[in-house]
Amino acid sequence: MESIAPVVLASPDEPSVMAEFAKSRNWKFHLISTAGSEFKQSLDFETKPGPPQPGVLILKMKDDGTIYQYTKANFDPGDDFCGIWSFLDLLPEEEADWHPKKKY
Repeated sequence: MESIAPVVLASPDEPSVMAEFAKSRNWKFHLISTAGSEFKQSLDFETKPGPPQPGVLILKMKDDGTIYQYTKANFDPGDDFCGIWSFLDLLPEEEADWHPKKKY
């Protein structure tokens, strides 16, 4: 996935907690903490006080450097995110012909 789009996991946990958990899972993607920020609220992942709604968000950069929300979907019962292909369907059209590599 990183070969076509950077993957970043955002969590309300403190960075030290996230780093320890990521290390225990051998995760290699980027992590950011939303603790003490309004990141999750500004992207509508926390619409009321309490735990944020998990989901996926695709951000895209225009030629002028402006970053905008391309698409978003929440994770909840009955969602389509049982496999990686549903994530790839959210990417911009120019990435639609992507196929997995046989060797990494």
